[in-house]
Amino acid sequence: MWYELNRMRCNIVDTLFGMEYPFIKGIAPRATIAIVGNANSILNHKHGKEIDNHDVVVRSNKGYTRGKTECIGSRTDVLISAYNITNNKISDEYGYPYLIWAHYPSQTSNFWKDVAYQYPDTHRKELKRAMGSVFCQPSTGIIALDIVRRWNPKQIDLYGFDFHASGCWWNKRQDARPHNPALEKQYVMNLIKTEGNIKLICRGLI
Repeated sequence: MWYELNRMRCNIVDTLFGMEYPFIKGIAPRATIAIVGNANSILNHKHGKEIDNHDVVVRSNKGYTRGKTECIGSRTDVLISAYNITNNKISDEYGYPYLIWAHYPSQTSNFWKDVAYQYPDTHRKELKRAMGSVFCQPSTGIIALDIVRRWNPKQIDLYGFDFHASGCWWNKRQDARPHNPALEKQYVMNLIKTEGNIKLICRGLI
């Protein structure tokens, strides 16, 4: 049932209204939004209740909350992923969030292609230019920030961004490539300085 509802929600609303991220865009202008990263360092802080108190909670990839709710909260309203997580795994770990696919369309499974909103290639190119390099591949966390900024929310709070300083708690691979943590850090810090609604709460890479 959830599979069918998500597919209908994406296909019908996008077809009728042609809106970007239609499910969330209507409430975002008055919303506080938490983007929760997956750094090892986020597990050193007990921000769970604070995260869940936001109007919208955004998570990425395999940052499953089970056993870690005291640190990272339990709610997931929006899941942005570059991994083809199965529908059963999503419902078991995240409940029934709105889904956004962050990777290239060619990497999408049939499930994600059917039920998720696709991050537009035009937005990816704009993000790369804003970061200062068309050759780097933005991490899912940076893509999440780009998506949420386009909703024009009241407040964006970033949890778990340290730009690969502590690594990712669910992915033990030490190499950050194809991402560029230094460029991502510079990009985020510039946004914090120039935009009045973004705050870095604790640092850790998504």
